[in-house]
Amino acid sequence: MNSKTLKALLCAFVLLAAAVLGGCSTGSAQSVAPLIDFIGSDKSLAAGDYVTFGHYEQDNDLSNGTEPIEWRVVSVQKEMGKVVLLSRYGLDARPYHNEELTAMHTDSSVSWDMCDLRAWLNGDFLNAAFSAEERGRLLCTLIENPSSDYSGTSFSRGGEDTRNTVFLLDFTEAADRHTFSSSEARMCAPTDYAIAQGAATSPNDKVDGRAAGSWWLRSPGLDDNDGMCITPDGSSTYVQSTSLYMVRPVVFVDIRTDEQRAVIEAGDHVTFGTYPQTVEGNDQTPIEWVVLSIRDDQALLLSRYCLDAQPMHHDWGFFTHWKDCDLRIWLNDEFYNTAFSPEDQSAIIPLFVDSNSGSYCPEEYSGEYTDDLVSIFTINNAKAYRTGRILDLATSNTAYAEAQGAPSYQGNAEWWLCTHESYGSCHLFKFDNSIQSDFLTEIKGVRPTILVKPEVLTKISFQ
Repeated sequence: MNSKTLKALLCAFVLLAAAVLGGCSTGSAQSVAPLIDFIGSDKSLAAGDYVTFGHYEQDNDLSNGTEPIEWRVVSVQKEMGKVVLLSRYGLDARPYHNEELTAMHTDSSVSWDMCDLRAWLNGDFLNAAFSAEERGRLLCTLIENPSSDYSGTSFSRGGEDTRNTVFLLDFTEAADRHTFSSSEARMCAPTDYAIAQGAATSPNDKVDGRAAGSWWLRSPGLDDNDGMCITPDGSSTYVQSTSLYMVRPVVFVDIRTDEQRAVIEAGDHVTFGTYPQTVEGNDQTPIEWVVLSIRDDQALLLSRYCLDAQPMHHDWGFFTHWKDCDLRIWLNDEFYNTAFSPEDQSAIIPLFVDSNSGSYCPEEYSGEYTDDLVSIFTINNAKAYRTGRILDLATSNTAYAEAQGAPSYQGNAEWWLCTHESYGSCHLFKFDNSIQSDFLTEIKGVRPTILVKPEVLTKISFQ
C-alpha cells in the first residue's frame, strides 16, 4: 500500500470518527430504527434498544433543521400496547425552577407538580419535538411524586401526583437496577445544542465517546429549594433548583395499530354533542368528554371542562333535593336539547343517580333516587375518581362558562356535586382539589356526566 493510499484511508477514518463521536450527538455506530417501524410489524422491541421518535435541535446548526431524537427503550408493555422511552442524550439545559418565581409559592417549596421544568416539558418542548401525529401517540400518564428518600431518610415532599405527557425519572426509578445496571449506565452526554444552552460536562467522565454531564430528576432535594440530579459519573446528588442542568425527557408512547387504537377504552377522550364554548356563545363546538368506564355496551362520560355556570337552586328559602332542584331540571331540559341532536339523544341512556351516596346530612335532608339523562357527580364519584388513575379531576372552564360567571382560580375551576351537605348547601369540587360545600344559590361551574352507547363516540388523542 503506497503512502497516498494510506493517507486517504486515514483521512476517511478521521472523518468517520468525527461523524460518530462529534457534531450531532446522535451519531452512535449502533443501529437505531424509527419507532414507527415497530408498529404493526413483526419486529420485536426490547428494553435497552434504541429508537428514534420526534425531532429536536441537536447539532446546534439551526440552518440544517432539527435532528431525529434517539431514545432508549426503558420497558415494553406489550399487553397495554405501549413503550416507555428515555432520551439517550441530554436534549437541552434548563433550571428545575426559575428563582424569581420561587418566592411566589405560598409554601416556599419547589416540587415537580409546580416547577417550571414540568411546564416547559409539557408545553414548549412537547410542541417543538413532536408533530401533531406523534403527539397523538403520546400517552398522558398519572405520575406519582413521592418524597425523596436520600440516604434512607425521607426528607422533602414530592408534591401532588400529576398527569404528564412528558416527564422525568424520579430518584427510585433512576436507581432501579432493571433500568440501569450500574452507575456507568446512568451516565449521559449532552447534545451540542444542550451544551450551547449551558449544559456543563466533565472531561473525566465519557459516554458514547463524549463528555458526560448532569441531568435532572423530578424528585425534590435536601430542602424545599433543591432538586435531585444524576451527576456526570452516574451517581446522584441534590442541587439548587435554579441550576442549569441537562434535561432527559421520558415519554409513554402508544405502539398499537390504528385499528387497535380505534377501540374506545376508559381514559380516552371523545367528542359527543355540541355546546357554546366561546365568550360570545354563538358557536356550537364539539363537547370533549373523558371516558370513565365502559361496561355492558354503555360508556360513562364526564365532560372534560366545565361547560356552563349555574346555581344549584335559585331560591334558598326552601329546602330542595337533587330530584327537584333547578340545576337538574336545567340539565335535563335546556342543556340536553341544546347540546344533543335528536340522533344524539337516541344514544343517551338514563343514568341511575344516588345523590345521597356519601352524604353526611341528616336523613330528613336526603332525597329520592333519580334516573337522569344528564347529571353531575355525587360526592362519592368525586372521591373515587380523585384517587383513581383515569383522570385528573382538576379542570378549567370553557370561555363561555367563564363568561357566565363560573369561578376559577389560577386556571382551576370550581364545580357542583349533586350531594347535599345540609339545609341550603351542597357539595362542590374546589380549586385546590378538595371537596367542600356552599350555598345552593351560588353560581358554580357545571361539569355534566352522561351514559351513552360507545358506537356514537368520536375518539380523539389523549392530550
